[in-house]
Amino acid sequence: MKALLLFRNRDFEPDAPLSPLSDALRQDLELEPIFSAMADGDETVDATVRAVLLQESLPEEDIAYRQAVLSDCLARPDSVRALYGMVGDALADITKFGGWSVLYSFPDSILAMASARLQLCAGHLGALRRFAQQQAGAFASEGFCTFFSMLEKELDDEYLAGMNEHLSRLSFPDGVLAGAVLGEGLQSTGWQLLQEEEKKKGLFHRLGDRLPLRRDPYRFEVPHGDESGTKAVDAIKDKIINETANAAAQSTEHILSFLNALKTELAFYIGCLNLYGRLRALDLPVCLPEVWPEKRPGCEAQGLYSVSLALRDGAAPVKNRLCAADRTLVVLTGANQGGKTTLLRSVGQAQLMLQCGMFVGAESFSAGICTGLFTHFKREEDASMKSGKLDEELTRMSGIISNLKPGGMVLLSESFSSTNEREGSEICRQITSALLESGVRIFTVTYLYQFAAEMYEKHDPSYLFLQASREEDGSRSFRILPGEPVCTGFGQDLFHTIFAQD
Repeated sequence: MKALLLFRNRDFEPDAPLSPLSDALRQDLELEPIFSAMADGDETVDATVRAVLLQESLPEEDIAYRQAVLSDCLARPDSVRALYGMVGDALADITKFGGWSVLYSFPDSILAMASARLQLCAGHLGALRRFAQQQAGAFASEGFCTFFSMLEKELDDEYLAGMNEHLSRLSFPDGVLAGAVLGEGLQSTGWQLLQEEEKKKGLFHRLGDRLPLRRDPYRFEVPHGDESGTKAVDAIKDKIINETANAAAQSTEHILSFLNALKTELAFYIGCLNLYGRLRALDLPVCLPEVWPEKRPGCEAQGLYSVSLALRDGAAPVKNRLCAADRTLVVLTGANQGGKTTLLRSVGQAQLMLQCGMFVGAESFSAGICTGLFTHFKREEDASMKSGKLDEELTRMSGIISNLKPGGMVLLSESFSSTNEREGSEICRQITSALLESGVRIFTVTYLYQFAAEMYEKHDPSYLFLQASREEDGSRSFRILPGEPVCTGFGQDLFHTIFAQD
C-alpha cells in the first residue's frame, strides 16, 4: 500500500538529499519563521516541510498533482486534520508494544507481540476504510481519489475478516498442530506449522462437544511439574512457529511503514493548512501559482509580499507588483532600507513554494521552474575569518557556480560591495555576464552604480531595472517600481532620521 499524496507513482523520501547549499538558502530567504508557522509545534510537520521545501524542484506535472491535493485540503481542512489525527493515534497505539525489546527475543514472544500489534492494525485499518467510505465523495483531486480507492480496494471486508480469522488462529487456542519427518539418527527435522482442516460438524459431533473430552491419539500434553519435558516442548514449539512469528512481525512492519509514510505525506499538507491560517488571519492573500514551461525565464506577480516578514512582524507588509516575464536579469537599485532585499526574499520564497506545489504569498504569481535556486547575500563581519571578506564572497560564489546548471536562478544581495566601486563593479559584471551567457537567471540588489549603469546601457530587452521609491521628505514607501539605476542609496535620509534634533 502506498499513500501517493505527494507523488503520483511513488512515496515521498524524507531522507533524500537536500538541494545544494540549502543552508544558505534557508538563512538568506529567512525561512525559519515559515517553517515554524507551518510546524506549529508538531515535530513530524517540521521535519517534513523542511525536507519538501529544500529538496530538488519538481517537474511541472508533479507540481500540478500536489496543487490539486492541496486544493482539496484547503476546501476540507477539518477532514484532513481528522485523517492526520487518526493516523497519528494509530501509530501511537500500535507502537506502544515493543518498548521492552529484550522481552521479545524468542519466537513465541515475537509472535505474541506481532499478533497484538496486528490486532490493533486491523482495527485502525478498518477505521481508515470507514473514513474513506464517508469522505471519498467530497474530494476531487487525483491524489485523494487514488488514496481512498486504494483503501476501499485493499482493505475490503474479505481482507479484514481474513486478517482477524488468521489472528484468532495464531493464539493457538487448541494447541499447536505441526508436522515433521524423521532424519538421521531418528531425530525429528523439518518442523512446520500446519493448519487444521475445518470440518462441518453434524448433530452427533455437536453433541460430542458437550461430553467429556476424548483424548486425541495425536495429541499430547506435558505433565505438570515436568520441567525437562516443558523445555523440550518449548524448543520444538520455537522451531515450529519461528517462520510464522517472523512473517507476522514483517506484516506488522509493512503496515507501520505505510502508516508512517501516510503521516509524513499528510504532514506537508497540515503544514500548509497551518501557514494558510496564519496568513489569512493577517488578512493577507495567497494563491496557487501558475507554472510556466521550464525554459521560460522571469516571473509575474501581483500583490507579492515576504511571508517571513509578515509572520515575524505579525502585520501585513507592503505588497509589490512585479512584471518580469521573460527577463533573465533583474537589477534593483535605489534608497537604502527601501524594500529591495525584502522584494528579493519575496521572489525567492515564492519560487521555492511554487516548486514544491504550495500556494504563494501573493494575489497572483506566475513563474517557470528553475533547475536550482541559489542565494548570495551580504554577510556580517566574522572575526573568526582567516581571510578577507572579499575572499569569503568569492569562495561562496565559487560554490554556487559549481552547482549551477542552465535554467538555474541566483539571487544576489549587495554582492562584492566589500571592495571599492570599480573593483566590485568589474567582478560583478564579469560574473553576471558569464552566468547570463550560460542560461542562468539573475535577480540582484546592488549599490554598485558602475555595474548597474553598464548593464543598463546594453539596452537588452531581457533586462529589467527597478528602483526602491523614495518620498520627497526622504521617507520610504517600500514600493519597488521600474526605473533606471541611481547612483545613491540616499543614506543621508537615514542619518537625519537617526540623529534628528528636537
